[in-house]
Amino acid sequence: MGPAQRTLYRDVMLETYSHLISVGYCIIKPEVILKLELGEEPWSLECKFLNQKREGE
Repeated sequence: MGPAQRTLYRDVMLETYSHLISVGYCIIKPEVILKLELGEEPWSLECKFLNQKREGE
């Protein structure tokens, strides 16, 4: 993804999460949301997930 797409992804994810919370959807804040709020890139989470999945096969 390019910089503009990453920014759009971050904005949409954070907005979607805030809408879910505002309508009473109670969940533990996902790690990806925490990373986005800190200005970090969540892409490393995807690699970590894929590596764990491969190890478990």
